[in-house]
Formats: sequence, structure tokens, C-alpha cells
Amino acid sequence: MGADLMGLGPASTPARELLAAVLQLGLVIVLLVAVFPDRIPDLMKWLILGGGVLFFVIRALIGVPKWRGRRK
Repeated sequence: MGADLMGLGPASTPARELLAAVLQLGLVIVLLVAVFPDRIPDLMKWLILGGGVLFFVIRALIGVPKWRGRRK
């Protein structure tokens, strides 16, 4: 699981990829809202969160062919 959280490529299964996305995006939200509530402008917070979501969408799109190939 640690490799899924730290790696740039997709996780080995869709479920692990979803778990990694939820954990990392949750951490980003906690950092932006609880730890740095006034230091980062609201627009920048949304851009950071959007970038994180985009990162995981791209990771998932890269992983789909790999995950489909393992079913055969």
C-alpha cells in the first residue's frame, strides 16, 4: 500500500488505486483546511485540490489497460 501512495504510476488493482486516491486527497484537504486555513488563498486551494484530482484521473486512465489485461 505504501508503494501505491508514493508511486507515480497506477496501483496494481482498481480498488487499491481508489484507496490511494481517497487517502491522498483526504490528506490534501486536511492540510489545506485545517493546517493552513489562512495562509493559502481560496482559489489556490481549489487549484491544488483540482490538480490532485486530475493526477488521480490520469493515473486511473493509465491503469485501465493494465487492469483489464490481468483479467484474461
